[in-house]
This record gives sequence, structure tokens and C-alpha cells, in this order.
Amino acid sequence: MTHPITNRKEWNNLLQLAVAGDDVAQYEVAGHYDYGLIVANIEIVVENKPQAFKWYYKAFESGNNEGIIRVADFLSEGIYCEPNVELAIELYKRGVDNGSGIAANNLATVYRDRQDLNFIKSPKSLASQIRYK
Repeated sequence: MTHPITNRKEWNNLLQLAVAGDDVAQYEVAGHYDYGLIVANIEIVVENKPQAFKWYYKAFESGNNEGIIRVADFLSEGIYCEPNVELAIELYKRGVDNGSGIAANNLATVYRDRQDLNFIKSPKSLASQIRYK
């Protein structure tokens, strides 16, 4: 995280940056809502997945690449939104174009999950196609 949070004042400062349109702050706020934040046995942020989605979406709208990928994750699974795999694929592709290995992995997973597993060749059948010189 770019903005370390150790107390409520720092959390409020991060929220102000996010509200002002800072895409990194928006992504970080989303992450804290996604997982919650406890510091020195004090709950600074309560886990709140709908709020997480809202802030990931704001980060996505602001052009944050990690936000783009997280929105795609939510869309591909229909978490706190209607599932939209086609849009998730487009967003993952955008993430890949921006250099994200995570987006590439997630895109590959979506493509894998969409396939009829009866058409996947086993490693043995693939090995039989290799021709040695």
C-alpha cells in the first residue's frame, strides 16, 4: 500500500484523497473495505464487500489498472454485481495490455473455465504429437 494506515486519522485522510479522485487512494480504500483493517487490536475499517466493489469501480473509472482487474474479478464471478463474463474478459484484456500478469492469469482462467473439458487434450496425447529428430 502506498498510504500506510496505522490509525483512524490516516484512514480519514486516505478517504479524503479517494473522494477527491486519487485513483491509487480509491484502490487502497477498496482493498481495506474488501479485507477490513485492524491495527493494534483496533478495528479501523470493517470488512464491507459492497463498499469494496464501489471503490474498486471508482478506481476503474479513474483508470487504475489494479482497479480494472478487481472489477473484472467481481464481474466474472457476479460478486455484488450481475455477472458479466464478456465484460470481465474485455477488462482483463485491458489489464494485460497495461502489463498485468495477474490480469493475464485471470483471463486464462476465465477462458479455461468456459471450455468444454471433453475437448482438452491430455498430456499423454500432447506428448504423442512431439516429433524428435
